[in-house]
Amino acid sequence: MDFEEIQEGTIQANGLEFAYFELGEGPPVFCFHGYPDTAHTWILTMRVLSQLGYRVIAPFMRGYYPTEIPKDDEYSAVELGQDVLELIKAFGYEQAIIIGHDWGAMAAYSAANQNPAAISKMVTVAIPHPRALKLTLGGLWKSRHFIGYQIRWYALW
Repeated sequence: MDFEEIQEGTIQANGLEFAYFELGEGPPVFCFHGYPDTAHTWILTMRVLSQLGYRVIAPFMRGYYPTEIPKDDEYSAVELGQDVLELIKAFGYEQAIIIGHDWGAMAAYSAANQNPAAISKMVTVAIPHPRALKLTLGGLWKSRHFIGYQIRWYALW
C-alpha cells in the first residue's frame, strides 16, 4: 500500500472545519496527534492499521493548519474531548477506537470521561491518565504546557 493511497479531506464537527487523512476500510480508528505534531505523525501507523482491516482517520486537531482556528480561541481539555466525540459522529459512527498521543491523549481522556459509550477502545501514548500522576515540582515543570494552555491568557500569549 502506497502513501499516495491516503485520502485527504475536510469535515464539519463541533463548529469547526477539520482537515484529516484517511486510509482503509473497516471499523473506525481515530488517531489524534500531540503538540507540536500534526496528523502527519500517524502516516506509518495508518498504513499498518489499514492493512489490519481498519478505517483510520487522523484529524489535524483544532488550531493546527489546515484545520480551522476556533474563533473563540477555545483549547480547553473539555473542548478537545468534544472535538473527538463530534468527529466520531460527523463520520457517521456511534463508537470508535481512539488513539491519542500527548495532547491527543488528553483529548482522548476527556472524550472518554464525557461519553464512555462512544469509545470502544482507547490507546494513549506518552501521557498517563491524570489520576495516575503523582504531582511533584519536577513533574509540574515538565507538564507546564498542558497546565498553561488551560489558562486562557497564557494560551494566547
